[in-house]
Amino acid sequence: MAFQLTDQEYRLVESLPEEDLVDLAVELDIPVGEAIDRRSVLDLCVVGFGDLARREGLPFSDYDRDDLELLPAAHRAALARRLGVSDSVSAILKSGRKLYKVYRRSRERSQVPMVLPALLGPLCRHLAEETG
Repeated sequence: MAFQLTDQEYRLVESLPEEDLVDLAVELDIPVGEAIDRRSVLDLCVVGFGDLARREGLPFSDYDRDDLELLPAAHRAALARRLGVSDSVSAILKSGRKLYKVYRRSRERSQVPMVLPALLGPLCRHLAEETG
């Protein structure tokens, strides 16, 4: 079964401007047609973040610490496994700091670091479900 945001998770990101959603989808290599089903695109973006984590890591800053600490331990562990680091919040943050700086310098219009915090919980849930 494909990943799906819960209603509560969707409500947190449903107000994302359509242009930003399309830009994010394009960055994550998700095809977007003329008619956009926001919920389906957001579901695919969560999966796309998981793929991005595997390929290059995820951009994290110290502002993400609280969100990472609030994750259930199993979800944080799934994220850490995908990133190839230990499951401590410090290790996860360390893995993403340099990448965050790269995004700020050379990918300044990227939606990835802007939207990642809002989809962090669903992403980690997806990763935990994927690994069983």
